[in-house]
Amino acid sequence: MAFITSGFRQNSGRPHPGWAVRLGTALTSYIDRMARTEQLQRLNAMSDAQLDDIGIARTDIVRYVFRDRLSL
Repeated sequence: MAFITSGFRQNSGRPHPGWAVRLGTALTSYIDRMARTEQLQRLNAMSDAQLDDIGIARTDIVRYVFRDRLSL
């Protein structure tokens, strides 16, 4: 028995529309990671007195920077 279908769709030469979403997600993730790295470096460079002035203990820097992502 043979099975024949006429639903063949030729590739239009355009990339799949999902690639733009994946690229956007990757870029957003990269930019977010870089911004957090800069914030971590800036806070680590501060003295304990400066950190105390803004209400952060040195041991809580990572928790502070990632407070929206982590539930520590």
